[in-house]
Amino acid sequence: MNRFSTLVFAVFPVLFLLNAQCLYGQDAFGLDHSRAFTQYASQNWQSEQGLPENSILNLCQTRDGYLWIATNEGLVRFDGVKFTVFDKKSTPAFTHHSIRGLAEDDNGTLWIGTRGGGLVCYNNGVFTNLTTKDGLPSNTIFSITKARNNQGMWIGSYGGLTLIRNGKCTTYNASNGLAGKVVSAILESEQQGDNRDVVWVGTEGGLSRFKNGIFTNYTTKDGLRNNSIRTLYEPRCSGLQGGLWIGTRLGLNILKDGTITSIGNNEKVVEGTIYSIVEPKNPGHGNNILWIGSVFGLSRYTNGNWSHYATKQGLANDAVIAMLEDREGSLWVGTNGGGVTRFWSGVFTGYSVYDGVPDKYVLPVYETQRLEGHIGAVWIGTYQGVSRLKDGIITNYTEKDGLVNNKIYSLFEGGATGPYRNTFWIGSSGGLTMFKNGKFTNYTTKNGLAFDLVSTMVESQDTGKNVGVLWIGTQGGGISKLQNGTFTNYSVKEGLVNIIVRAMLEDHEGTLWIGTDGGLSRFKDGKFTNYTSKEGLPVDGVSSLYEDADGVLWIGTAGGGLCRFQNGQFPVITDKNGMFDNLAYSIVEDDYGFFWMSCNKGIYRVSRGELNDFFAGKIERVSCTSFGTAEGMKRVQCNGGYQYSGWKDTQGNLWFATSDGAVTVNPNPKNFHKNPVVPNVIIESIQADTTSLLAQNNVVLAAGVEKFEFQYTATCLFASERVRFKYILEGYDKDWIDAGSRRTAYYNNLPRGRILRFRVIACNNDGIWNEAGAWRDFSIAPFWWETWWFYGLCVVFVSGGAYQGFRWRTQRLRAKAEELERIVDARTAELQDANVEISRQMEIQSEQAREIEIANTALQEKNIAITEAHERFEVMSEVGRGLTASLAVETIITNLYDRVSEVMDTTVFGIGITRADRGVVEYKLVMDKGERLPPYERDMADANQFPIWSLTNRKSVFINDVDTEATNYIASFREKANVVRTTDDYSKSLLYVPLMLEGAPIGVLSAQSYECNAYSESDLATLETLANYAAIAIANAESTEEIIRQKAIVEEFNRNIQDSIRYAKRIQDAMLPSTETLNRLLPEHFIFFRPKDVVSGDFYWCKQVRGLVFVAAVDCTGHGVPGAFMSLIGNSLLNDISSRLLDLHPDLILNELHRELQTVLRQKETNNDDGMDLCLCMIDLDTRIVEFSGAMNPLYAVVAGELREFKGTAEELGGHEERSPVYARHTLDLSSVPQGSTMLYLATDGYKDQYNDVQQRFMPKRVRPLLAEIAGKPLEEQPRLLGEAIDAHRGGMFQVDDMLVVGVRL
Repeated sequence: MNRFSTLVFAVFPVLFLLNAQCLYGQDAFGLDHSRAFTQYASQNWQSEQGLPENSILNLCQTRDGYLWIATNEGLVRFDGVKFTVFDKKSTPAFTHHSIRGLAEDDNGTLWIGTRGGGLVCYNNGVFTNLTTKDGLPSNTIFSITKARNNQGMWIGSYGGLTLIRNGKCTTYNASNGLAGKVVSAILESEQQGDNRDVVWVGTEGGLSRFKNGIFTNYTTKDGLRNNSIRTLYEPRCSGLQGGLWIGTRLGLNILKDGTITSIGNNEKVVEGTIYSIVEPKNPGHGNNILWIGSVFGLSRYTNGNWSHYATKQGLANDAVIAMLEDREGSLWVGTNGGGVTRFWSGVFTGYSVYDGVPDKYVLPVYETQRLEGHIGAVWIGTYQGVSRLKDGIITNYTEKDGLVNNKIYSLFEGGATGPYRNTFWIGSSGGLTMFKNGKFTNYTTKNGLAFDLVSTMVESQDTGKNVGVLWIGTQGGGISKLQNGTFTNYSVKEGLVNIIVRAMLEDHEGTLWIGTDGGLSRFKDGKFTNYTSKEGLPVDGVSSLYEDADGVLWIGTAGGGLCRFQNGQFPVITDKNGMFDNLAYSIVEDDYGFFWMSCNKGIYRVSRGELNDFFAGKIERVSCTSFGTAEGMKRVQCNGGYQYSGWKDTQGNLWFATSDGAVTVNPNPKNFHKNPVVPNVIIESIQADTTSLLAQNNVVLAAGVEKFEFQYTATCLFASERVRFKYILEGYDKDWIDAGSRRTAYYNNLPRGRILRFRVIACNNDGIWNEAGAWRDFSIAPFWWETWWFYGLCVVFVSGGAYQGFRWRTQRLRAKAEELERIVDARTAELQDANVEISRQMEIQSEQAREIEIANTALQEKNIAITEAHERFEVMSEVGRGLTASLAVETIITNLYDRVSEVMDTTVFGIGITRADRGVVEYKLVMDKGERLPPYERDMADANQFPIWSLTNRKSVFINDVDTEATNYIASFREKANVVRTTDDYSKSLLYVPLMLEGAPIGVLSAQSYECNAYSESDLATLETLANYAAIAIANAESTEEIIRQKAIVEEFNRNIQDSIRYAKRIQDAMLPSTETLNRLLPEHFIFFRPKDVVSGDFYWCKQVRGLVFVAAVDCTGHGVPGAFMSLIGNSLLNDISSRLLDLHPDLILNELHRELQTVLRQKETNNDDGMDLCLCMIDLDTRIVEFSGAMNPLYAVVAGELREFKGTAEELGGHEERSPVYARHTLDLSSVPQGSTMLYLATDGYKDQYNDVQQRFMPKRVRPLLAEIAGKPLEEQPRLLGEAIDAHRGGMFQVDDMLVVGVRL
């Protein structure tokens, strides 16, 4: 059987198949297709997160749950947490990095198509390469599809269509009737009737229908939009069944009942290259839904309606190359340059900038329930104004509409009656705005307001003195009372506890409560009563207030927990009692008895009944549920300290302010579904010392193996950071070890000569466990003296020696007896002597028996000692594994204290860790009589200390009477430095053991007793053994914590960089001529602008000087951020030069620009070689004369259908070389040419230099005829045609440079 057969009929392990079956076909959630695309939760991965590059060419999820990603830089396997890259460097089967096709066959083999390297098949961790030597027509593979009923695999390549079945290749090409040579899409029809057993084949020459060995072809003549086919799909939904959807290079077609129809002109949906089509497994009852990926973005077809999403709506990149719906219902989108993104529906729905909110940063959110014309509207306050959301439409209000300031901090609606009826109040950093009857009225400190930053408002319901009062809290001036149009202010002088006000509430008795940064104030009958940490508050900062239906006041603090005010006291509940966080920005109660609170780590929910039970002393902990990105939040960080950052609307929905928009949730418990998909558990590798076993089973290892590392995973792609693991080494561990989210297990010095089984189980994000898990059996060969045959030989040797001794003794006694009988008569006289001799012999034998008994007793005692030592070793090993299983220093040191306390006196116990950089020993844990003391440090330079002696000498300290034995270690022992003696109650017995790692001390472990002679040598040995484990565990934990800290720093650094780049883009966008300016100066024009990165080194410039219009397309050195900096310099210099030159001609501007660049960049001094290329036109719209000068780049002019090319001077602008280029000036007189018959094209080199899949550039030879062809088209169509042409050329190749083409019609 050859290699094809071996791969096709490979068998997966039974457990693997069982796990796959329990996963396969389940759809845990699915996208809510009624939502806008912008309201899906998403997560994007790019090269910064582990991808080898950001162009995604294909996606496939195999039955084991792994997501496989095809890129130009190798094949990537993703388990939800870790990317593993397979390329020609790491995997010899790959001879080319570029991966195109991916498909899994019925036997679980993954088939991988490469560009130039043939096929690669992956099964059970082994890659095998298949090329033209094995029968393939070409090594460039574009598509792979599984044939039905395990009948093989269809392969599309540069050489045609190939069926691999039973190890044989059968190829069909143009000579057999195939429409084209290159096969880019294959689909085996699942329809019945005439299309039964049909294989559809997409080629560069059209569509082929293959049945019974005969090809029937369809081309543009039959109605195709283009002959180059990119993808094929047969919908399953009832409303679309029977049709074949065909994605071409120029749009979308449907073939049904032999007729090809073209999808109508729906925006950009059908205009560009269609790369992929996906149908959701669970579209909802009666829905017909398809997702279409194209060069212009992602489109959704829903029951005949189209919606389109691109980068403007949050897509990472417009070119959507690959899509996949995973078994948990998430949609994965791979783009050309934007990496891979997962989209899913959460219980939370967000509204942010992509939905029309002017800014991500939201502070208050509020629903107006009485405001005329705005009933049921939700208002969202941002740093760029306030948004009104009503009936799905967002309307924004800013300073231009009458707001006093755009930074909105608080919102409030006036009551149903009274002077503030039908008013809506908006607090900002610039004052207070009243919105009434469509008009804005502003109040600031000039009108008497205490301070301009308004953080909270509440209207008094008092019918007495405070009738008609609006209370206004500020951040810096205390509170203001607005009554009858007059402000009365209250600050610290009037009794307020602090002037920075965060929250206010009027309770059912009319008492006003004010939460501030300095405590809580109660205002009643004109007097303030203040509560701070001195009066029982856990902290002084109060961030939220809430009164429940029972009249109980709840206080959310800034990090101190949640307080329940009762009987003048402030009992508190914190994270130690089950709360998710100690911060509560807002407190909102739903209709189902739950409190919802927000914090910097997300939103959390807890039962009010449980909270009451806790404060009543009935329970010690509450159960809390937290919500974050997995539940649909775009960012977990919420905002607060302003009212109202949490709100319940009239429908019972809850709203919260976050750092990325406002989010809302329907709190009905029926809406919260658990993820039912059981994660597949996989043991990926076993590392035994330096040998990797690739998770092989039943392996027997050499006797000398000591260190083991097990790498395992669970393929849960939804909220994979919440996946939890437990593992056990059966035959060694006594119980399961809870590993949390850690995916590695470590063991040392395992027992030899018996089978051990490593088992691991996992649960998904909602706690659904795969109890079967995965396991691997292995054993370690015993040393020769531990083998059964060695023990057998010993038994035989001992038994044989005893038998021979007994036999010899018997024969000797018999001989003596015979001799005595022969001489009995002759030696009767000697009988007495013989009896004496016999008595003596009997005494000797009795003595020997006693010696044997003593030896046996000693042997039994030794065996008991050995058994006790073994049991002790087992206990110590178990303790050690418990320590090393944790990666948190705090957990390690507390566990160590607990275990040491079980076996010896730990009246005083401490663990110190050396901090060489500071020259101290840091004591993280010190226990004295069961109470934990505050951490402290000891100076390592002070040698008169036992811990310092132990660390310096790398030896243990063993003292059973400090008064007599201390000087054995420290000759100049000073009692004060080591023992605090006020009574006889002080440490008399002391053990200090250094924590050694690789021969160097990293800390010290100490146990002390108030009794003399409290410790034995055995106790010291126990502590020394535990110290070895502790040293390893602490070092691992601190390394892990440092890695986590560094990772957080790097992630924050990357976020800051991305934010800076985005801000740079805003600056660069502001630098470019506005649409209004361009339309005014050049009424007929278009801009085709595609930056390679977020910011660009290309820019366009347009300015009118003295009646002349100047327009330029400029290409600065580099792209991205460096190019953007150069573009700012170039734009500034062009503005300056054009304003001050008296003689305005393009060549003179370029000459001056060259000199200015060298001066500004100090190029001659610094050898800086940055510069720019450009083409510059001066247009006199009155005389219709155009002057052009170029540096490197040409001007293309299509005049009355004729293409003319004006070459630029072959000298770039700038550079450190000593040169003075003279730029040529070209003149084009259009005075005699009809108006509107000329097109000017100014372009940078990024367009013509774009490579395709075979490393060919687009080149001017393709640019010229393209421009001549499109010149007569409407201006709004020309950018699209330019984009389609360059996309068709580059295929799957990534964009290599910024692209800019400016078109002007004269």
